[in-house]
Amino acid sequence: MAKKNIVIDTSAFLTDSACIYKFDNNDIFIPIKVLEEIDKHKTRQDSVGFHARNAIKNFDALRGRGSLSKGVRLEKGKGILRVVKASEINLKELPRDLSHKISDHLILATALTVKKEQPNRKCIVISRDINMRVIADALGLLTEDYTTSQVVEAAEKIYDGFSTVLVDDETIDQFYRGEDIVFDQDFLREQKLNLYPHEFVMLVSSSNEKRTALARFEDCIHPLRHIRDNKEQLSFEVSPRNKEQSFAFDLLFDDTVPLVSLIGRAGSGKTLMAICWYGDGPRSWNQKV
Repeated sequence: MAKKNIVIDTSAFLTDSACIYKFDNNDIFIPIKVLEEIDKHKTRQDSVGFHARNAIKNFDALRGRGSLSKGVRLEKGKGILRVVKASEINLKELPRDLSHKISDHLILATALTVKKEQPNRKCIVISRDINMRVIADALGLLTEDYTTSQVVEAAEKIYDGFSTVLVDDETIDQFYRGEDIVFDQDFLREQKLNLYPHEFVMLVSSSNEKRTALARFEDCIHPLRHIRDNKEQLSFEVSPRNKEQSFAFDLLFDDTVPLVSLIGRAGSGKTLMAICWYGDGPRSWNQKV
């Protein structure tokens, strides 16, 4: 695949401070004006400020490995990042109706300069600013939105909240009889399991895979907890319809758990379950968000 030249706008950094590492082996050009604009946001106490501060740290780390003005390879298998100074930008490439005194226009002038200097490579402007992308297109520049933050890199990296554990029939019978089942460290080590607090487990019989039991793991000292009966009617006559929804309800209605985070595809019931929790009993909204 032919290498491309990527010019990144400030908006991408304020969305993802690590965006420079998301463009494979393509070379990246950062107008020095972008660094100045990032710096203006570093004191904000929100996600924008967080990404601004992290972006600055990333550039400082790269600076320690070489000259940003000459170009620094990001890492093995990645392209070269170079910071472009204003003196290196050919402002004559900018149409008269655009001013180099405006930050967005100066960034576009950088892209036009890079495009002219290396005509054999595609030059792409990456920006989350819709109007900037429109202007870039009018100037004959290729442009793309930055959407990496909306895409899961690998499905296996998503924490699904439960693990399957193979046990004998007797263990499942003991669990249903209400007897204590403790997964101590020796058992976890033998099963090569790394369970987290509040992680759910599905006990599966080693002799009959259709015999199962759902439980919640606390730690290596306390026994597995029974979860809320998935046939139990809750607020608005709504009840869980699968094990994932049962897990969610079990955590939502446990007042010892202050924070519950739900992820899932559209229509999986996340909002409905949260509404059911809020409408069930005299709970304060501030108690759990």
